[in-house]
Amino acid sequence: MVRSLLLSCLSLPWVLGLSEPQDLSHSYDNTTLYWAFSTPFSFTKVVTAPLDQWYAANEFQTAEHGGTHLDAPYHFNYNGWQVGDIPLHRLIGRAVLLDLRQKASNDSDYLVSVEDFEDWEEQQGPIPDGAVIIMDFGWASKYKNASEYFGTPFTNNTELYHFPGLSEAGAQWLVDTGKVFGVGTDTASIDYGQSKDFKAHKVLSAHNIYNLEHLALPPTPLPP
Repeated sequence: MVRSLLLSCLSLPWVLGLSEPQDLSHSYDNTTLYWAFSTPFSFTKVVTAPLDQWYAANEFQTAEHGGTHLDAPYHFNYNGWQVGDIPLHRLIGRAVLLDLRQKASNDSDYLVSVEDFEDWEEQQGPIPDGAVIIMDFGWASKYKNASEYFGTPFTNNTELYHFPGLSEAGAQWLVDTGKVFGVGTDTASIDYGQSKDFKAHKVLSAHNIYNLEHLALPPTPLPP
């Protein structure tokens, strides 16, 4: 029997004109996807006993970089914020959602460019202060199929990964706005699958911008 544990939820109600919070997290269970050679999720029921009253205690273990999670800037910046250092107000931001599904369907190695952000601003106005950028590649629908999600059946071989991500120039453009708190994606990494040097991670983390990865975006695109 699958034991699942929900660890992460990104709620974007008023920002996107939604009537209630939107859960953008995948549950943690024995199907959770991880970066190559990571320790998978495990859940142990320690005790469930009807003593004088009901009592339950459990244990779980998981690698950091799997399932829906936050990358602290420290991930690629020795002097960057660790999770506990991120100011609370920076975890509550205004969502900016880019619908990149068509571009990603045409090119699984698509890199989000400066032009993509400029096009968004042309249609929606300037990126707001305290923005959390969300890149919707349509990849969340592949999450239950690891081969499709990572672009290869050999999921422990990162050289074979194929999924879209953020370009170095796009990351620098976001930094230069001075308005961005975080960047999220529905893929395994904000850098594209074929990246060998994780330039987008490095550019953002150098400025204490966090990442949200493996977001469970809905089949119908959220408002921009």
